[in-house]
Amino acid sequence: MRKVLIIRFSSFGDIVLLFPAIEFLSQQGNQVHVLTKDKYKPLFELFGSKVQIHTIRDHASISELTQKTKQLKAQNFDFIYDLHRNLRSKIVTFLLNTQFKRIKKPRIREFFLFLFKRKASRFFWPNIFLRKEESLKLVGCTNSKEFIENYRLKLENINPSFFEKRTALDKNFVCINPDSAWKTKMWSMDSFLEIEKKLLHNNLKVVWLGLDKSLPVTEKMGVTNWISKLSVPELALVLSQTRLLVCNDAGLMHLAEAVGTPVVSIFGPTTKELGFAPTLLKSKIVEKDLWCRPCSKSGKWCYRLIQKQKCLKLVKSDDVWSSMKLFLDNGK
Repeated sequence: MRKVLIIRFSSFGDIVLLFPAIEFLSQQGNQVHVLTKDKYKPLFELFGSKVQIHTIRDHASISELTQKTKQLKAQNFDFIYDLHRNLRSKIVTFLLNTQFKRIKKPRIREFFLFLFKRKASRFFWPNIFLRKEESLKLVGCTNSKEFIENYRLKLENINPSFFEKRTALDKNFVCINPDSAWKTKMWSMDSFLEIEKKLLHNNLKVVWLGLDKSLPVTEKMGVTNWISKLSVPELALVLSQTRLLVCNDAGLMHLAEAVGTPVVSIFGPTTKELGFAPTLLKSKIVEKDLWCRPCSKSGKWCYRLIQKQKCLKLVKSDDVWSSMKLFLDNGK
């Protein structure tokens, strides 16, 4: 049995995209260890005993990282997969002095995409790039597309008693996640509330998820507000039970797909060519194809001098509802 170390320090969505690669290594009989930041430990805990977790603090100093590496060296790893490729991950691989593979970041592809935008970039790279697929290839999976299609995160290690402690939910509900890591990627709250109205009008319950407590969500008949109230395992359970997740380009989009739930995601400053697109066949992206998209990898910046966030403002609730209805009419 090989003992392997996966290095990935952040962030929420990027880590979830590695789940198929972790599962593949586990299925191949490897003893899998991961090195990540403290705050992302709960994500890896979804694997239960399949993964042993080592952590550093959010802003770990070089001294702390060196000390952690000394502890890791005692594990005598057979191989390291650096799936982050930053200064800290390079320091770890150097100090451990073990065979390793390091993920390649598509710098040239991103440069052409940001410079010439999506239409021109498709001429050079007609195939959609998926970061989930790249990590699988790095760990040795030769049928990455098929593996992604069949992969589902198993939740048998998670205590289901959560549903006994809260209001019972049947499967006739839809989750809405209105926040994102960056405000510039967030569709308007008013538009999300319009989606809530449409769902209630169609006799569907609504569960709000996310992290931003300040979002103006009101609980009422058929509406449950669990924003910033759930642990990672609870989020995974809720997402596995819902019929659909409506969201921005955000981390919960990937967690929903990991448990087999399709998403309808509103993309503004980012595009699927960056490699973070949903992969389930039933999932949908709702977007408007402006010349300025994508503006950056994270979607953090909007470079328009006028009509800021036009890419999101052009997306109307009817556009999103049309994609949702196609799915809801056919069922999960």
